[in-house]
Amino acid sequence: MSTYNPPAFRHLALEQLLKNDAIDFSDLENLPDMLFPHLFKEAFNGRHTEILKGMVVAWPFPYLPVGPLLKPDNVEMMQAVLAGIDKLLTENNLLKGKLQVLDFRDVHQDFWDIWAGREDGVCSADILSKKQVPESIPALRQPLQVVTNLSLFFSLNKHQKCLLQWAQKSKDYSVQLICLKMTIFDLPPEIIIEVLNIFQPNYIEELEVHTKQVLSFLCFFAPFLGQMRHLLKFDLNQIDFEFSVVDTMTDAKKCAAKFLSQFSKLNHLRHLYMNGAYFSYDNMKELFR
Repeated sequence: MSTYNPPAFRHLALEQLLKNDAIDFSDLENLPDMLFPHLFKEAFNGRHTEILKGMVVAWPFPYLPVGPLLKPDNVEMMQAVLAGIDKLLTENNLLKGKLQVLDFRDVHQDFWDIWAGREDGVCSADILSKKQVPESIPALRQPLQVVTNLSLFFSLNKHQKCLLQWAQKSKDYSVQLICLKMTIFDLPPEIIIEVLNIFQPNYIEELEVHTKQVLSFLCFFAPFLGQMRHLLKFDLNQIDFEFSVVDTMTDAKKCAAKFLSQFSKLNHLRHLYMNGAYFSYDNMKELFR
């Protein structure tokens, strides 16, 4: 006596779809919502870029956590996902699409473990109907939100360059670029400025900075710090305590005063750590006042 086995039929159907890289968009429109996570993960891991682009456009849920699937040496799949976003926006599909948040953070691995790994194909849609981003980000139908964390060590890596280059080209689109946690380690000021001009400082919740030149950092960074109205945690570390000949005490006090004056705007700040040679007793009095 044969046994009816729906998961086996499901796998056969998904395998057939994956064999056809030039998948028709209508095939995805007719695909049951609960099969999307499994097919997306298989297409991502199998590097089926054309299928992936189409799935981003047709994604039937508000939230898409791509971060856990990204590998350090694989930029091609990030490019495919971003190309899908371009297709979604340029073809004016955003109005009929359901995607609200594309998340590049390495979070919500359970999403793929539970949803894409289910053998019975039966799950509640409640999880996918909720946006998995902090409450500090306003709930908006538009623009579409692209969320990430950035760890910037000495220079930009391939994934970061890919995302920033795409972001610069997407300024005219309905896209909101959000970085929630940023780490900066001895990065040139021009790159820091470029990043903060793309990812609005207002959304940063955690910031960690390690720099050799604290004085120059304080001077150019002060206006950006004043915009970080949702900042919860800030660590500033000087990794080289040698004073430059041109760094007079007057210049140091002026830069530090300009920088520390921004703290009155940071109403949500809960953790502050500063380790630097340029903070005088007078500066500290100003900060604590």
